[in-house]
Amino acid sequence: MNKFLSFLANDMQQHPENLQQLTISMRNTVQSLIENVELDLDAPLSDEDE
Repeated sequence: MNKFLSFLANDMQQHPENLQQLTISMRNTVQSLIENVELDLDAPLSDEDE
């Protein structure tokens, strides 16, 4: 995870022109994709998730 976050941080510093503000339309699209997804943040990860 740290490598991925470092990649994102470096990319944002190197290419700030690619950053975009989250629009209401984008938010609504994401919301429609996850509205029926149930998630238990306290559940342990399965072996394939680790």
